[in-house]
Amino acid sequence: MMELKEFIKQTITDIKDAINELNQEFESDNAVVNPLNIDDLKHPKTEGTHRNVTDIQFDLSLSVMEEKGKEGKLGVMNSIVSLGGTAKTGATHENVNRIQFTIPVCFPSRTAKK
Repeated sequence: MMELKEFIKQTITDIKDAINELNQEFESDNAVVNPLNIDDLKHPKTEGTHRNVTDIQFDLSLSVMEEKGKEGKLGVMNSIVSLGGTAKTGATHENVNRIQFTIPVCFPSRTAKK
């Protein structure tokens, strides 16, 4: 189980890194991931610039697991449904909640070469 803030940071970092890597790979083909100056209603821009704003939507199952005598930890579950069982000594209590939220991000962008 991964902590929520680490999951969010890792997800956004992985997307940013993928965009940069793809733009480097596509450069010779003049293909662009997250191009500048898209002019339509589906791609809002930041005020005063021509950078695209991308909404990253998260829909997560969060788990708070408390073990007897220890503090509870909040984390992102690996899957929404878990089947099977494990034997473990000690008393534990797990509370699972679902959370949905959106984080707007300006990812690295570039223009296509002419």
